[in-house]
Amino acid sequence: MNKTRLLFVALFLVSFIPLFGQDDSPKPYTVGFETSIESEVLGESRPLLIYLPDNYEESENSYPVVYLMDGRGHFLHTVGAMQFLSRNQRMPQMIIVGIPNTGNRTRDLTPPETGEQNRFPSAGGADNMLQFMSDELQPFINANYRTTSFSTLIGHSFGGLFAIHSLVHHPQLFDAYLAISPSLWWNGQELVQQAEAYFSANPDQVAKLYMTMGNEGGDMLGGAWKLSAILKETNPEGIDWNFKLMEKESHGSVPYRSTYDGLEMLFKDWRVDNLYDHYKSGGLASIQKTFDQRRKIYGSGAAMASEEQINRLGYQLLNNREYASAITVFQENIQNHPQSANVYDSLAEALQKSGDKEGAIQNYKKSLALFKGNSNAIIQLEKLGVKYQADFKLSEEELETYTGKYQVAPGVILKITRDGSRLFGQPTGDTKKEMFATEKDLFVVDVAPLKVQFTRNDQDQINGVKVFIDGEVKMQGDRID
Repeated sequence: MNKTRLLFVALFLVSFIPLFGQDDSPKPYTVGFETSIESEVLGESRPLLIYLPDNYEESENSYPVVYLMDGRGHFLHTVGAMQFLSRNQRMPQMIIVGIPNTGNRTRDLTPPETGEQNRFPSAGGADNMLQFMSDELQPFINANYRTTSFSTLIGHSFGGLFAIHSLVHHPQLFDAYLAISPSLWWNGQELVQQAEAYFSANPDQVAKLYMTMGNEGGDMLGGAWKLSAILKETNPEGIDWNFKLMEKESHGSVPYRSTYDGLEMLFKDWRVDNLYDHYKSGGLASIQKTFDQRRKIYGSGAAMASEEQINRLGYQLLNNREYASAITVFQENIQNHPQSANVYDSLAEALQKSGDKEGAIQNYKKSLALFKGNSNAIIQLEKLGVKYQADFKLSEEELETYTGKYQVAPGVILKITRDGSRLFGQPTGDTKKEMFATEKDLFVVDVAPLKVQFTRNDQDQINGVKVFIDGEVKMQGDRID
């Protein structure tokens, strides 16, 4: 199935399926949950906000962890950025642990003050907080959730200072750091001086660092500029770092944009834009090596590219008339996804274009066996001289009994029409889609994994409809015409 058709499927699922998920009662939409941990190190109970990836319960994967300071203030937008980036293959899915403040933020996020001025009497508990994270929080998260060894620390302002302090003084705790407008003016930029000594003495230190600064100027900007200059001068080989000045952002607004840009930069090695180049350099083995390396670092995600990525590669090869290579790639997709109707459809198209008529027919039939609503396979079989006969077929008279209008949601009507021996469904505001009978009263809908079952009254007359998505009834409607 080509890219255009895949896009149509995606648009169809977005526009059509939600109509069947509506009911009259509002439902809460939750992002994560709140729990707590008793800390002997800090001598208090610490609340935690935890987000688990969308497919966490269904999968057996382990995930990297993000530890987020100022958890209540930044939890939602950090989860949103991670969800968006991971769904677009820009970073791995991650567990996010937000660490809310408990009333004394300055105490928890700053090193001890030095010098004569004591502007912040409660300051100086950064090392205690890091001990809590090392000895209590990380073991708690690792024991209760499926985690990998890769972890990221995100902090803003004093939290950014805290992140740099952790990198310099406790580098074993985290692998990646997002320091957003860090308060490096603290103690007359003492931490910057300590960083210079540390990087000079530890040229082999491995870490990722993304640092930003809003339109703040003065000592705030000065400390960040100086740290970036030190990183450039000492050039620690293992530190993958970047500093970005966001002049259009204030100190308060800079976290939102920094989080998206920072996560994208920190995990840029997760992104694989063009599998074609990898394939041309070393075939499927080169692609496998790339994804194995990614898995080795982050410990999550499939060992191979997704079905969609491999399918896209196959069509790149097919469009370049590299038929043998396209066939090899589509066959690999079948091996990895044997229950997908789409992969057999794609292989059939490649075989058809290469001149293997019998192979094409065989794979179009396999695709239809998995998804009887694959109208593309039916059309292509007819072009190949094969009249597809569905396992179950209704007469035109029987099909006519289903035609009419069904109220499936407030303001949404599903109109069922017939054109000869073909039945179509059209929800309000959408185009009509062909429906294929799999048994009496049960149909699958063209291009979508959606089933429609018609219901009958005591007189055996059609009186309503049920819509199933992934085997569950998502909507029921009455016949109104």
